[in-house]
Amino acid sequence: MRVDRVSDPSALPAESVVVATYLSGEDLPDSLRQLANAVGIHDLEDARSRGELTGSLYTVTLFRGRPSLLLVGLSRRRDFSDVRWRRAVEAGVRYVSRRGFSHVSVAIPPDLQSRRFSEAAVGAVVAGCYQEQLCKTEDLEVSSVQGMSLLTQDDSADLNGALMLAESTSVARDLVNLPPSDLTPTALGERARSMAAEAGLRVEVLGRDGIQALGMGAMLGVAKGSGEPPALIRLECGDVASDTRLTFVGKGLTFDSGGLSLKTAEGMEWMKGDMGGAAAVLGAMRALGLLKPEGILVRGLIGAVENLPGPHAMKPGDVLRTKNGKTIEVLNTDAEGRLVLSDVLSHALELGATHLVDLATLTGAAVVALGTEAAALVGRPQSWVDEVGDAAAAAMERAWQLPLYPEFRRRIRSDIADMKNTGGRAGGGGVLTAAALLSEFVDGVPWAHLDIAGTAFVESSNGYSAIGGTGYGVATLVELARRLAANAAERINPL
Repeated sequence: MRVDRVSDPSALPAESVVVATYLSGEDLPDSLRQLANAVGIHDLEDARSRGELTGSLYTVTLFRGRPSLLLVGLSRRRDFSDVRWRRAVEAGVRYVSRRGFSHVSVAIPPDLQSRRFSEAAVGAVVAGCYQEQLCKTEDLEVSSVQGMSLLTQDDSADLNGALMLAESTSVARDLVNLPPSDLTPTALGERARSMAAEAGLRVEVLGRDGIQALGMGAMLGVAKGSGEPPALIRLECGDVASDTRLTFVGKGLTFDSGGLSLKTAEGMEWMKGDMGGAAAVLGAMRALGLLKPEGILVRGLIGAVENLPGPHAMKPGDVLRTKNGKTIEVLNTDAEGRLVLSDVLSHALELGATHLVDLATLTGAAVVALGTEAAALVGRPQSWVDEVGDAAAAAMERAWQLPLYPEFRRRIRSDIADMKNTGGRAGGGGVLTAAALLSEFVDGVPWAHLDIAGTAFVESSNGYSAIGGTGYGVATLVELARRLAANAAERINPL
């Protein structure tokens, strides 16, 4: 898909549809009236008087013309947010992408004309055209959109870079949506190799023997129940001599049955998506390989396994020895993601990480706490947590910090091992007992944990996104890497 910037509506292609957002319960903005007049649409007020322009959130109204105009509701002004605006654009593009339009233009409102909103609009267009249909042979819904324009006076945006990021997010979405029979740990490693060759990344994939040689007893414990071997995926780009070594760690459970602590049938329906953290890391590394930030080294580490109740599966009561020597008593085999991450985080420190972020569809408790609207953010020190939270906000991906009190560490004390892998239901706080365990494996390095269980995939229609993987986290990780790269450049070349 091509993307360009247009400052004059009269220069738009006749087959284009212009997506514009507006508010409800108020007069139509003057900028919207001017836009409508410029593209030859003169009946907005008539439509409003007929009740066709309600402005309800994400509702769409199409005015046919050459070009056409599509209005998307944003509800009340007091409820406006950048996330809602981006979703409104995505909803509008989703509406028109299968209605024969070959070109989509997004009108950036005058008060939002900036690099950030222009680049977000590019992401929204690509997301709006996305459809999860990887395995369909009939009733395919193919987007007709081949190009996009941004209608704005601002020319500061890196539109090609935004397009690379958006396409990398689509790659992450595809990975989450693949059937678990097609995306085994080995297959995920093969896809990582192919992606690395495309994006110019350095890559290494270790199998069971290599993982065992590294002493990753917790990861191997989870993998024992499956006939599919585990894989440790290592990706890298940037300056190997840099003293800023940012590492992303992704949970890669390509399928999670719960092991012997078996999930319900309903609970397993979306467990092909339990590698949403790994998908985000792969998508972010692809984007960074193409964007090539300078002055830092970026690594992506993924622990890919299946958690199945096979004849050799780990059992409640087992004790696993992790890479850094600590022992974990397994009380619930469905609390497996933290076991895998404990070893991969230790490996990240062994490789010299100076800054860490892990992403995982880790706990149902995160969904209980925050629903599908935000990821749970935990970490230390506060300055690094703030940095990650600011990057998420800039990327228009919501993350909400939760406190990691010392009491949560006490909840995972074990009588027979260094810790146990669950704090139990009593007392709640499942997001934070899981994070407390992870915190035992990141000593001395700034670390942030994003529990993306509620944000990694969409289970039912919400008006703006295709059902399935969302690619949550890709944009946050790329923004974070860009910020660290800019800081490194400033240290090297101070004003």
